Amino acid sequence: MFAIKELGLQNGMVLAVPNPFPADSQVIEDAIQTALKTAQNKGIRGKEMTPFMLEAVNTLTGGKSLEANIALIENNARVGSQMAVKLKNLEVNDHETVTLPSSTSLSPDVIVFGGAVVDVVGSALSSIDVIAGSSNPGLISQSFGGVGRNVAEGIARLGSKVALVAAVGSDEPGHAVLQHTSKCGVDVSNVVQVDGGRTATYMAIHDSNGDLLCGLADMDINSEITPKTLAPIGNVLSTSKICVTDANLSDDAFAAIIKACSSHGVPVAFEPTSDHKAVQPVRLGLLASIALLKPNWSELCVMFRAAAEAHTPLFVPPPNFDELQCTAVEDVDSENIEKVARGFYTGISRLRKLLEPSQSPELQGGLQLVVSLGPKGVYWVGPDESKDFEVWSRFLKLRDVDEHPIENSSGAGDSLFAGIVHGVASGSSMADSIEVGLLAAHSSMRSHAPVAQNLR
Repeated sequence: MFAIKELGLQNGMVLAVPNPFPADSQVIEDAIQTALKTAQNKGIRGKEMTPFMLEAVNTLTGGKSLEANIALIENNARVGSQMAVKLKNLEVNDHETVTLPSSTSLSPDVIVFGGAVVDVVGSALSSIDVIAGSSNPGLISQSFGGVGRNVAEGIARLGSKVALVAAVGSDEPGHAVLQHTSKCGVDVSNVVQVDGGRTATYMAIHDSNGDLLCGLADMDINSEITPKTLAPIGNVLSTSKICVTDANLSDDAFAAIIKACSSHGVPVAFEPTSDHKAVQPVRLGLLASIALLKPNWSELCVMFRAAAEAHTPLFVPPPNFDELQCTAVEDVDSENIEKVARGFYTGISRLRKLLEPSQSPELQGGLQLVVSLGPKGVYWVGPDESKDFEVWSRFLKLRDVDEHPIENSSGAGDSLFAGIVHGVASGSSMADSIEVGLLAAHSSMRSHAPVAQNLR
């Protein structure tokens, strides 16, 4: 019961408690059969049946059935009260043991801003065709997600000190998210708990082939992260080596994070999250303030197109840009991927030169762009550390992708980013950090959870 509550699950439980003083089963059975025949002969049925049977069986057994029923009720009350006390003690003790040190004492290497979400996924059984408007048999699972939360968990599992800044409700799902995330090693003392708020929840319904039929997202809680709630984070930020943010926060909160990081000289790593949300830094004129970008292929195309419209002289897409399959990276050859990535990188580099140096904290010598390409691995563009003002790039493959079955690919991108950020925070080169990220992504794809529990 405690585990079900802590995990925020919605299922019930049946608890069977034996009668400590049962009547003789054969005596009770004979009395029941006799009473049933009597009821049938007298035409007793419906709501009159239960009181008649109780009285008749009690009379036929000489009161033994009533004594047994009283003993059963008293014992159920006794066991139920004992369980309630035990459950309450577990809750109190558990709350005490998971209390984390204050964020200032933890001095995290990484601070992550973003979403913390409960994911509920339902899949129809393979043997049925889904009937719209009706109840369908299927399998339902629940896990903890959110881009920011996933990245923070991955960083913690890899060994870096990390703090999460997010918002959850004061409901059971919110408590379960905090419990799980803190037990993974993440400092959650800066997570905002909103009284009466609903913890962010995503619900997906898949057909028997695994294709999405419908998805619902309740993310209103993220609006509770505001410049005002972010104000106390300055002391934590000043000790961090790198700041990570996803695109789930409001424009005001995102701008406040960028400003705070710039004032403390902390480089910002940005996870675009989705095609729709990826343009946030472009729209706000803050693209040049980001030190590390990790879009996937479609997000890269969306961001490049938006940047070209906003800064026409600086961002110049390749001539065939509009003809490329920006939603299916498997249909795009390496040459075109390289042209788009390097063109976008060049545009940001030009934009960064317009900023004051203090406005653009750098990471390992300059801007880093890592494009996630699914099974193809990643394409990395960054400064050539051996030469001034030169750019180099390379493809890095996802290891052994065809040698092991894929259990779940939903958290691969988040795990990739977690590995990269962990490597950077640990002082590794960007090339080595990306290798760590690729290994983390590979582990995630072989795990049922978004972030592999054996990630090390």
